Amino acid sequence: MNSVYHNILIIEDERLQRRLLQRALESLTDAKIHIAENGMEGLDLATQFSPDLIFCDLKMPNMDGVQFAQKLVSLSIETKLVFISSTETDILNAVVHMASNQGLKHCTKLNKPISKQDIVRVLEQFDQVNVGASTGHAAAKLMLGEDDIQHALLSGDIRPFYQPQYDAKSGTIVGIEALARWHHPTEGLLTPDRFLPAVSEFGLNYLLCSTMLRMAFSQLKQWHDKGFPVSMSVNAAPSDLMQADFADRVVGLLEEFRLPGHFLTLEVTETEVASNLNLLIEHTSRLRLNGVNISIDDFGIGYSSLAQLLSSPFNELKIDRFFINKMLTSDSHMATVEFVVALAKKLNLTVVAEGVETKQQALALQQIGCDLLQGFFFSKPIPSEQLEQLLAQNFA
Repeated sequence: MNSVYHNILIIEDERLQRRLLQRALESLTDAKIHIAENGMEGLDLATQFSPDLIFCDLKMPNMDGVQFAQKLVSLSIETKLVFISSTETDILNAVVHMASNQGLKHCTKLNKPISKQDIVRVLEQFDQVNVGASTGHAAAKLMLGEDDIQHALLSGDIRPFYQPQYDAKSGTIVGIEALARWHHPTEGLLTPDRFLPAVSEFGLNYLLCSTMLRMAFSQLKQWHDKGFPVSMSVNAAPSDLMQADFADRVVGLLEEFRLPGHFLTLEVTETEVASNLNLLIEHTSRLRLNGVNISIDDFGIGYSSLAQLLSSPFNELKIDRFFINKMLTSDSHMATVEFVVALAKKLNLTVVAEGVETKQQALALQQIGCDLLQGFFFSKPIPSEQLEQLLAQNFA
């Protein structure tokens, strides 16, 4: 039995559905099962027992599932939520997306009729969340000062980990993305979600970007000298690219390490609005003239738009993991991926899919026409020494 859950709440107005769901959960967990016939009753029980997991029907009298989810957010009740319904899949997907955007981080759906295997799949999905829960809780308490971050950047404690990018057709490594990691003296290895907010708060984004660029260039040069002619991708925010010396800095690094520009790709992260689009285009155009590739990262979820795609000198497009993760279970997500790939091909852009976690996703993306694949199915971000072992096998 699954012992992760202590309290599970079922909100369902149909008696038979309530009973079937209750029996299945009792056989799969040792949690206390609470039952509500409508959203109002469910809200009272959620407030009283703080359930670890809630199964909520979408269409109910008095308070429907959408209203219930909004109430959970307004009352700051943290839980895992499963919408259950026999309504159209696109409506269910939209409701899950809405709830996630409103702050319910762990939210999914099940279509009626619900089988026991469906419930097992949901429990397994949320079990993976529970594994990292303690780390996430510690992350919220981590206090970082400006001096701490500056010292980490200057001392090399913040350094790149590397994730390979594979050619979708040949299955060989052709590129690598440099991703920041912090070897913290007391907290261990920190991922970006634990320190990037503080980096931004203290205005150290450009220092981080510049540090990552130099370290990535140095490592890339070493790999080229060893006979591994891969390309390197480095993240840069629009605010980084609009720094007066950014283009000169990049060109200077290319000359210092004697690397052709086409081995570098700058992934423009769309987590902020470009305050001066003309200046951004000016600097990216200069870099393109020097052979550097410019990629629009997280396409489809940030501030990127078709207008920006057409007006800026991008020559690569990176499909966000949000679409990849759901493409095999959602017709709308699959259609979006197919549309983006087709559009990119028409515009002569290289297409990279990130967040590839399964063989099925990799095969589907290959068939759709993606050029490069990246994700945990192939390799998580790893230190340079481990990545070099992969390169040695790749170029043997």
